[in-house]
Amino acid sequence: MCGTGGFCINGKQANVGGKFVGLNRLHDIFDRFYDAGKTPQDISGDELLDEFRFCNYIPSSMEEDYIKLILKEYRIYWSEKNQRDKH
Repeated sequence: MCGTGGFCINGKQANVGGKFVGLNRLHDIFDRFYDAGKTPQDISGDELLDEFRFCNYIPSSMEEDYIKLILKEYRIYWSEKNQRDKH
């Protein structure tokens, strides 16, 4: 189930294109990609954006801003999780 009413489920809030938004299911989506062995280099912004559309409203005029943010967040997530998994 996705969040409504301005709160974020299993995700985080971020500034996208000058607007403060919730990224619902961020961790769930990233977990699936990580568990499938996808590194940040293996994944496209469009691929991530398509997943986020299921639980996040993304205006077409802000797609590029979302792609940049989601890719950046996945690089951070992947790096941190990869380091933990090595230990």
